Amino acid sequence: MDTITFSRIAWPVDWGLLQLALLGLIGLVGLLLLAALVAALRPRKWEATSHRVASPAAQADAWLWVRSGPGAGAQHPVAHTTTLIGSAPEAQVSIPHAQVSPHHASLSRQEGGFVLQDLGGAAGTFVNGHRITEAVWVRPGDVISLGGGVELVLQA
Repeated sequence: MDTITFSRIAWPVDWGLLQLALLGLIGLVGLLLLAALVAALRPRKWEATSHRVASPAAQADAWLWVRSGPGAGAQHPVAHTTTLIGSAPEAQVSIPHAQVSPHHASLSRQEGGFVLQDLGGAAGTFVNGHRITEAVWVRPGDVISLGGGVELVLQA
């Protein structure tokens, strides 16, 4: 019987049907792996992303993190204009707490950063422990307290 040597393996020339099927399967698997490699390395064209919607916090480049109070651990995206903070359901950052007024404060984006405004919340608005009575600039990492019962941290 004659043999063919391929890759240091001697194969008999009179292969049976099973050996031919096995060789064909190995070749097919090799082609599939090659096609997958080519597809992975090919530059991708622009794809519409309407079917993949990330959470609002993932889409935002700044958010308010609830450090303490109702909803602790939640992240609320900061709007590109003004974000209303309060206990009202229509507030972008809605916090149901007895010391939080329906329209307690607002956080506005300005060209240089963020401005926090107390909107007359009865229990007061504080930044890093200091009560505010007028609009103040806030930076990422600042702690915003609403009436002493809720703490938010600006993150960007």
